Amino acid sequence: MHGFKRITQGGGPLVCALLVFSMAALWSAIVPLGEAPDEPEHFAYVNAVMEGHFPSLTMPTSREAFQPPLAYLVDAVAARPFSPPSPTHLKVNPAASLDPGAPLARAFKARFVHPPDQDYPWSGWVRLWHLLRVVSAAWLAFAAVMAFLAARRLFPRSPVLWPVIAAATALLPQEIFIGMTVSNDPATIGMAALAVWFAALMWRRAPSTRSALLGGMLAGLLMLTKLSLLPFALLLVSLPVFSRRRWDKSALSTLMALLIWSPWALRLWYQTGDPTGLRANMDLHPTLRPASHLTLGFWHAAFATTSASLWGRFGWMNIALPVPDGRATALLIALMSLGIVVGLIRPDRLVWTALAGVIIVTIGAWLQYLASVGGSAAQGRLLMACALPVALLSALPFAGPLERVPAWIGWLVVVVAVAVDSYLLFWLIGPAY
Repeated sequence: MHGFKRITQGGGPLVCALLVFSMAALWSAIVPLGEAPDEPEHFAYVNAVMEGHFPSLTMPTSREAFQPPLAYLVDAVAARPFSPPSPTHLKVNPAASLDPGAPLARAFKARFVHPPDQDYPWSGWVRLWHLLRVVSAAWLAFAAVMAFLAARRLFPRSPVLWPVIAAATALLPQEIFIGMTVSNDPATIGMAALAVWFAALMWRRAPSTRSALLGGMLAGLLMLTKLSLLPFALLLVSLPVFSRRRWDKSALSTLMALLIWSPWALRLWYQTGDPTGLRANMDLHPTLRPASHLTLGFWHAAFATTSASLWGRFGWMNIALPVPDGRATALLIALMSLGIVVGLIRPDRLVWTALAGVIIVTIGAWLQYLASVGGSAAQGRLLMACALPVALLSALPFAGPLERVPAWIGWLVVVVAVAVDSYLLFWLIGPAY
């Protein structure tokens, strides 16, 4: 068992990264191109960047054009040396059904037609798409590394939790599914994990000009990744105030973040009158309209849809995993709430209060967003940026009792997660395509 201890202390982050990357690559090889929510639109965004421009904010085919550009720029830079930009040739499957109860077969589950020319060996736009999925898998592996390091920083005496928290951040089935697709969601998960690790690293250190500038730079990059990372950006720019009451360093971080984010915000404001671009996006989606009545039934339906898509909806949300998703979500909320309570009575309560604040602000923004779009976009992936804070808070009440538990137990949990992912891929996802 000493081998597991050495692996955990030394090469644990690398092992987690390799496992996550391999699992995401395996899913990518089996799930056909475009068979994930909005993946074709995200691919079109990257293709436009590779051609030297951003997609138009006014075209109905550019529904993701309002998204901040960082993830797409990384995709374009990483893939350009290996594959030039190429137009997409996906054809809609006329028999496709978005009903999760439809028969588990490609004729009904695949939203697009996938002819033999999409099979290996790849070329043209098919090769480019697969290369971009590799970049997405790398983002998810990066998230696992950051989660492992953050857990090691916050729970130094409970090594059994380090790989478990990494698995909770990047190895849940829905995380693997979203993490292998071409979109900005894998980068969002990775950048959120980086922000939490940075906060854990700098928490006990006296803020310096250098750390303030680094925190502000990272906060600005978070805002250039996805708007849902705003709570994490606020966490970073407020670190000097929380840790040492240094308002001057916090102001410096905020200034740096605004300098990085403002060119993109000004572009959107100039073209759409809205620095977030959300208004223009809603104009392209006639079905996205504010809810007329925010009743209990509305929120119950939104919770049910979110829970289902968080735990067991794949493809275009039309492949359903038969799991008690509502109970799983309720259990997760209970564990997280217990962690918040425990965190409030600890000597280092500020760090746990800050992480709880990130989650609360994220959920609040998500609720406001659902109200503004009528609940039609109640998708669990919108909350995946909080995977690491939720995992850390859920583990907090058990950190002390688990100090004497051997590290190999944590790696056993990782092995179980990999086995579950593999089983679902070949038992549920594979037969659908």
